[in-house]
Amino acid sequence: MTPHEALATLHALPLQRLVGIPTEKGIYALADHEHRFRYIGSTEGRDFRDRIQNRHVTGSESNSHKFSWAYNVGRMFRGPKSRDPEIMADRQAAKDLRTAFIRKHCRAVWMPLTGTRPEIEALEHAMVAIAPPETVQWNRERFHVAPPAEPAALVDGLIAELGLQLSTRARLERQARRHRLSLGEKV
Repeated sequence: MTPHEALATLHALPLQRLVGIPTEKGIYALADHEHRFRYIGSTEGRDFRDRIQNRHVTGSESNSHKFSWAYNVGRMFRGPKSRDPEIMADRQAAKDLRTAFIRKHCRAVWMPLTGTRPEIEALEHAMVAIAPPETVQWNRERFHVAPPAEPAALVDGLIAELGLQLSTRARLERQARRHRLSLGEKV
């Protein structure tokens, strides 16, 4: 399969919710909350479930775990660790909300492939090289220089849907404030 054929195949697949992800290997694409492709990746010796669910959805925002990285904003901002237990509880509330947001609003597609890890990774790199820039935007951004705005209406809806207590909502607002401070904004 050529990189052009693989890219066309991947983009023709129907977007999937982030549940029931298979344990096969191959190439996948991540779509943001507006269901626009933003990243192409390969399983890198793991499987789709591990790469997408355990890395991108619930992984660290400081590594190349793309969903966690891209949605580390506003009330979903985790921020740096602290020795203060209250800050750590605020961080966990933000991460829990971010994970719920990603699972509800983001999507992915996956294309199982046979072949060796180097073969699959070579195909992935070739696909990224020829993909339209907007569909691999997260491949090219290693650091969160200009974070996107929090999709506030969707976050508000999710908070209401989850029925979060006032104390949890206060934790999330503190994290949003910390996020604004991390960007150098005056609060």
